[in-house]
Amino acid sequence: MTKIISVKEVANKIIHGEKMFIVDARNAEEFANWRIEGKNVEVVNIPYFEILDGVEPFLDRLPKDKNTTIYSVCAKGGLVGVCGGTARTSRISKRLLD
Repeated sequence: MTKIISVKEVANKIIHGEKMFIVDARNAEEFANWRIEGKNVEVVNIPYFEILDGVEPFLDRLPKDKNTTIYSVCAKGGLVGVCGGTARTSRISKRLLD
């Protein structure tokens, strides 16, 4: 299931120390310039154009627990369709940052 979550909701989760796993699909240069950070936040950078070829090469970088929510962020919101399909194939729930 894919759900859009607001930046405000993400900020509240970080402030309250909730665990978050984020796939940042922006290019490496943008990711190097700034990223979402927090005490219990883990972020991996997998550029959008690499994800388009399929997620199988990156599954080892994602949490093994199928109940883990994976939050995704990209520059233009184009990851919604990709993550929706990935959620169905990998049984990992996804949320997109709006």
